[in-house]
Parts: sequence; structure tokens; C-alpha cells
Amino acid sequence: MDTIAAIDIGSNTVLLQIARASANGRLTSVLTAQHTPRLSSGISSTGKISSDSASKLVTALLDFGRLCNDHRVTAISCYGTSAMREAENSKEIVERVKAATGIVIKVISGRKEGALSYLGAITGISKLRRDRLVVDVGGGSSEVVVGKDVKIITARSFKIGAVKLTEELRLDRKLTPDGLTAALESIRHRIQALNLPCASIDASLICSGGTPTTLAGFKKKLTVYDSSAVHGSTLRTEEIRQLVCDLACKSRKDKVRALPFDPRRADVITAGGLLIIAFAEHYGFERVRVSDRSLRFGQLRELIGDEVEFA
Repeated sequence: MDTIAAIDIGSNTVLLQIARASANGRLTSVLTAQHTPRLSSGISSTGKISSDSASKLVTALLDFGRLCNDHRVTAISCYGTSAMREAENSKEIVERVKAATGIVIKVISGRKEGALSYLGAITGISKLRRDRLVVDVGGGSSEVVVGKDVKIITARSFKIGAVKLTEELRLDRKLTPDGLTAALESIRHRIQALNLPCASIDASLICSGGTPTTLAGFKKKLTVYDSSAVHGSTLRTEEIRQLVCDLACKSRKDKVRALPFDPRRADVITAGGLLIIAFAEHYGFERVRVSDRSLRFGQLRELIGDEVEFA
């Protein structure tokens, strides 16, 4: 049984997933780790990943490299996403990381990110309808994928994410109810301006990424993150509204206290939550299935030979 690893270099968080792959293609999770270098911070104004964020990324990947060595990993997939696609100094970051860690980052297209996120997000969730809509809310972009079973019909990436919205709308601060309403209306307008793919109202809506998993954990009052309690769980849209309102009306200090299982997401949870609400409203869904197996699980499936299928 081989031990393999996937590293997802997101715009907010960098994630490591180590798993064992059996001969029949079954994946068993061994270890999950994360760092939050927030690569997309400031990109909207400077066009570059900051030196501070780049240093944090190197630190994260040195840590991940040690973990991979400790677990005798035989193959690593390391993909860069929205921030790496957008940054003017992306090539320099790739070279710096390779020199410091030996890990090679491959910057992938938004379409490939969406396709692999779909493949990962639907893994391990029972009772999904054949028609599926996966929305992966990231820091710098959001991937929207329409599929049927394991086949993908449309996979698209949009430059709208939790970190960008937090910076543009100043959503890291404590908001009044009126301020929250105004922020949601602004995000609604942005969503309406996107050329989003069509999806069946009878489809299952699956939301992946740190925002939905954090909201699910907050609802369940987790003190330590528990994938088994979050992955595949259901949130009603009205519940998401209330959860986001509860968090948005808190100070940053109180948000951190409310999210002991992932305090580093306190700054961006309001923007991410409003983004999920706006997507769900746009498509007319009242329920969301939560997935914590996004891009990195798609990468693992790719490593063992599974191919993305387009209908």
C-alpha cells in the first residue's frame, strides 16, 4: 500500500493531505495539516504575493516536507491555484519554494482546479442526487462545477473569493445588521454579474472549502475540528444566514473565541459565508451539503490514476 500526499496552495490556506492508497484505489486518510500564509492578501492592489506571505509559504512547505518524510510518502502532488495564477511574481515564488524545500509547485488553470475540486468534494458523501452542483469557495476565487454522478458537464473559475471580498468590503470588522445586509447586497450584485453555468434545481448543492466547514463546525460547537462530524453534513440556507449574522456581529477577538477549531479563519468567515448565501440564492437552493474533501482529494485521486471525466 503506497503512501501519497497532496498539497493545495490556496489563496488563504495551504493544505496537506497524506493518505494510503490500496491496490483497488481506496484512499485512507493518514494526516491532514494546514498553514495560513494568505497569499492573496494585497494582490488586488500590488499585483504580487508579498514577501511576508512568501516566507510563510516556504515555512509551511518545509513543515509539510518533514511530515511527508516522516510518513515515507512516495509521491507528492503540489498545485497552486488562484493567487499563484494571478500574481506577477508567481514564477519567482515557485523557484524560491523549489530551492528552499525541493517541492515543485505546478500552477493549474481554474478549469482544472474546478474539475479536481468536484472529484474530491463528492468523495464520501452519501445520498447525493445524480445531478450535482459543487461550489468551492476559496480566498481568491470560487469554482462552480456542474456534474452528473462523477462526470463533469461544466467547470468554471471566477475571481471572487473570501479574502478579496474581506479586503474590498472591510468585512473583517464587527458589523451592524444594516452593514451586514449592505454587504450581502453588494455580493449579490457581483454574483449576478458573473456568467454562471446553469444547474438543475433538483441537483444536490455541495459547498466545499474552509468557509462551509467552519460554519458547520460553529453550528456543532466544535472545540477541535472533526471531519466525521462535518463532512457530508447539511446546512439550511436560513441556518447559514443566522450563523453568519452571529459571527459578523462579533468583534475579531470574540470570533476567534467562537472558532477554537479554526481561529485563523475569523477574519474571512463573514465574506465567505455571505458568498455561500449569494450562490445558494442565485441557484434557488434551500439546503447545502458540506464537503471538506475538495481539491487535495481530487489530487490524490489523480495520483492513483483516476481521470476527470467530462460529459
